[in-house]
Amino acid sequence: MTNLIFLAETSESFDEARGYLRSADSELQRMSQITNQTLRFHRQPTSPTETTANELLDTTLSLYHGRLVNGSVRLQKKLRATAAIQCFEGEIRQVLANLIGNAIDAMPSGGTLCLRSRELTRDDRRWLQIMIADSGSGISEQHLRRIFEPFFTTKGDSGTGLGLWVSQDIMLRHGGKLLVRTSRDPRHHGTAFILSLPYDAVTR
Repeated sequence: MTNLIFLAETSESFDEARGYLRSADSELQRMSQITNQTLRFHRQPTSPTETTANELLDTTLSLYHGRLVNGSVRLQKKLRATAAIQCFEGEIRQVLANLIGNAIDAMPSGGTLCLRSRELTRDDRRWLQIMIADSGSGISEQHLRRIFEPFFTTKGDSGTGLGLWVSQDIMLRHGGKLLVRTSRDPRHHGTAFILSLPYDAVTR
């Protein structure tokens, strides 16, 4: 926005300046949406609320729009789950944000981020399953054994090592599961995290 306003101020053409200001207004609206979404992450309700996989993913993805574009990351979505689910949606968004952020970090030179959702029945219970997969280099066996440990990170000073540990704790408190699959095969490499939530988790 600062750059766009500077260009508008120094523009010699009124039409050109107006174009820059339109772009600045568009960016301001996007910043407002991101701010609102960020606040929703931290306003934890005292009781579960009803939401859908699409709503959870769309609101979380809006926070990463710039990183996806600037990082040359292609987004592929196949969202088949449509039923509403009762959960603490701020906490589930936190899990999704951690997983999506990690997936983008795993593709520093660009790649593909795949999002999938589906409904399934297992052990006479209905589950919502969301998969977040990247086309990065994969996780080594040595690191894979420790990824859910607190304070373990492969990101150096830029990582806290708490994201996956907190995410797993949130899933367990919802009666859900967080699993990981990874491959370092040069022909087919990447990592997928699979989040499974029972539809009746908060009623039990």
